[in-house]
This record gives sequence, C-alpha cells and structure tokens, in this order.
Amino acid sequence: MRIVKLLTYPDAVLLDIAAPLQVFRTACSLSAEDGLPPPYDVRVESLSGGAITTELGAAIDTDAFSVQPIDTFLIPGATNVAVDRACKVSGLVDAVRAQATVARRVGAMGPGAFVLARAGLLSGRRVAAHWTDTDLFLNYSDIDFVVDAYAVDGKFWTSGGLLSATDLALAMVEHDHGEAIATRIARHLVADTRRRLGEPQLSARAEAQVDQSRIRALMQWIVANPAADLSTAALASRAHLSLRSFHRHFVAETGETPARFVERARVEAARCLLLTTEHKLDAIAVASGFGSASVMHGAFVRLLGASPSKYRKRNKRSRGLSE
Repeated sequence: MRIVKLLTYPDAVLLDIAAPLQVFRTACSLSAEDGLPPPYDVRVESLSGGAITTELGAAIDTDAFSVQPIDTFLIPGATNVAVDRACKVSGLVDAVRAQATVARRVGAMGPGAFVLARAGLLSGRRVAAHWTDTDLFLNYSDIDFVVDAYAVDGKFWTSGGLLSATDLALAMVEHDHGEAIATRIARHLVADTRRRLGEPQLSARAEAQVDQSRIRALMQWIVANPAADLSTAALASRAHLSLRSFHRHFVAETGETPARFVERARVEAARCLLLTTEHKLDAIAVASGFGSASVMHGAFVRLLGASPSKYRKRNKRSRGLSE
C-alpha cells in the first residue's frame, strides 16, 4: 500500500485538497469492489494537527505532521498572499524539505509549488504554473515554468490550475497502476475529458477568449504607456504568455506584429505632443518612447511620410487656417 500524505496550512485551496483525495480514495473504493486491497493510504496533515480553515472558510480536520518515508507527498496551493504567508510560518518550509527528501514522489498544486521553491527543491526543474501566478516566482529565474495543466520533472509533479489538481492525481494513479484504472476513476468522477501531460490549461475556445481579452487590454495599456518597456519579451510577460504564443495571438487578433503596433502607438503619442505642446523634438521622443529624435524621425518617415518637424509645421499651419 502506498502512503499518500497531503500537508496543508491555513487558507489553502479546498479543491487542491479535495480533488486528489477524491481520486486516491476512489481508487481504493474501486479496488474494494474488485475484492482487492486498497492501493493507497491517504492522510491529511498540518504542522500542529487539528482543524485548518481553507480559503473558502470551510474547516477540515488534520493529523499532526511527522516526517516519515512515504510514497507521495502533496502540497496544496493558495492565493499568492496566503502561500507567501504560509512559507513564513515557523517550520513549514523546513518540514516540506525534510519530507520531500524521503518521499518517492512529490506533488504541488498551483502556487503550492512556491513552497517547494522556497525549500530549494525546484532549481533547474520544469514546473507547471497558472498564467496568473507567474509573478509569484519572479525571484526564481532558474526554474523553467510552463503554462500547462501539469508537468513532471523527476520525482516532482506540479499542476498549473484549480481543476488540473484532478488531472495531476489521475496521472499519478495511471503511473502507479496503469491507464485502465485511471480511466475508470475518471469515469466514476465524470471526468472523462481529463488532460494528458503537455496539454494546455484551457480549451481552445476558452483560450481564444482569454487571449483575445488579454491582447485587447494590453493594447490599451500600450497606448496609455508609450514610454514603458514595450519590447516583445516584456509584453509577452505582461500578458502571461510565452513569447511564441504571444506573437501568434497578437498577430491573429490585430493583423500586425507587436513591434508594428508599438511603433504606431508611439507615433500617435508623439503626434499629439507635436500639435499640442511646444516641447523640443528630443523631449517628445523620450516622452513617447522613442528614446531619441533620430529614432522618432525614422518612424515618422515610415508611417507618415514626413519628418516630425515637417509634420508639426504642416499640421499647425492647416489647423490655424481652419480655426
């Protein structure tokens, strides 16, 4: 029998606790129906034991934590604030490090991976993260984050989102006992559409909707912040997309590359300053994100067919005649 231990903490995500427990306990129930011994011994623990309140306000009973050789060690996620707070609780990170060392397999759901990172266990590893959680790991440049349902690197298994905790647990059962029992559990839980390793967190339709809204929101932000770092890499990071995915979705949504849109946004910002202020060209170039008058000059010639100074003179003169 494989011992599965889940170490929880205040304000952990209830679904990250319930989903894997349900999968492993369903495996035990189905084995009992077949007259077989239970394949898993599932335990829920906290540092001190007793009732732990989850992020939804529901309390769960836990046993007191103790380090011991086990098969599978799981850590639930929480909000970024809650998981950071949990890591500052005396003993949690040390307990996770000690238990992970003597477990055959270690799993973390969502931001639960942050606890493993704080314990120094994920350096150089491939880790699944939800696209909204990547900012939590800004200080861990040596971790290879992927926006997938789940990822496996050695004995470390991570999932990227709430519902993917079920995918992770089903994948563990399949690894332990084969596809047939994992599929049977999925059907029992009405989870026939479980995702495989490397499949995305979102359906194609949902992904298109989310990416479309993110691209539109990003375009508005670019227009409002022309002097910010608008490199494609920086914009992809802000949109929580890989560089390749960001470029593909941006072109599909707008019909032009991110760099082309940024140049047009900066030209528009410079045009407004040219016509409404008496600022010098160098100052306008900096304020609109070009950095120098020469770079701004090249963009104006490409897009408007005139230098900034000629554009200012021509349009101020025509504005004066019309007024």
